[in-house]
Amino acid sequence: MRDHDDYFSRPKQSPDALTIFLSVLAAIIAAWALKAVYDEIQMRRAAAEFSRQMQIMNARMATERPAYQYKQHEQGVVYPSPTQQAALRKKLIEEQKAEERAKATAAFEAKIAKEKAWEQYYRPSKECESDYDDKDLMVCANEHMRAKSEFEKNWRKKLER
Repeated sequence: MRDHDDYFSRPKQSPDALTIFLSVLAAIIAAWALKAVYDEIQMRRAAAEFSRQMQIMNARMATERPAYQYKQHEQGVVYPSPTQQAALRKKLIEEQKAEERAKATAAFEAKIAKEKAWEQYYRPSKECESDYDDKDLMVCANEHMRAKSEFEKNWRKKLER
């Protein structure tokens, strides 16, 4: 009986910092574990509810689909299958590429035609020919610019027709 009395008669010691830290850490870990268990339970409930709702929707769609499809068929509405949709998409892409190629080809051919027309249109004067050593560069540049300007104006008129 004496051991029992010694325990209660001892002077009480205040807890040290390590004991406080470990107690707080244990409480935090316990709270985290409880929160994790609670979240897991909530997730399972939500998944079960979602699954139940999906089953209801699938059952509803299975009963409504034939009537809906019949109504569409009666009205002449036909939706392509996924395979047909993929083929239509592929065909559309090919058509767009062909159209882009045709535009690029037309633009290239128009550029070549314009260059040929310019070569036929512009003839430098005798003083500005490249073989002529005694030429005035400023006069020749002005002559070239005037001819180019006139050609561009005539070319635009030709395209507008």
